[in-house]
Amino acid sequence: MTCPFMAGIADADRFACVGGLLWGYDAQIGGGTLSIPAFRRDFGTPFRDDWVIPARWQSAFSSASSIGGLFGGLSVGIIADKVGYVWHPSPR
Repeated sequence: MTCPFMAGIADADRFACVGGLLWGYDAQIGGGTLSIPAFRRDFGTPFRDDWVIPARWQSAFSSASSIGGLFGGLSVGIIADKVGYVWHPSPR
C-alpha cells in the first residue's frame, strides 16, 4: 500500500527529500562520534588524564559534510547544463 501523500511524487523526488534528511543526520552523527572515548583515544592526543582531539580537527570533521554540500551544489548546475534535464524521471 502506498502513502496517499506520496502518490504524485516520483522516486527521484523522494530520494532527494531523504538526502536532505540524511544531511542533517550526518551532522548529528559527526558531532556524536567526536565524543566517543575510543574515537578520541585512536585519533586524539593525551591531555591530563584524557584524550583530546584538537579543535581544528573537530571543526574540520564537523564541517566536512557542509563543505561537500557546497561543492556539490555548485557543481550540479554545471553537470545539468552539460548532461541535460531529460534524465529526470518525474512526469511533466
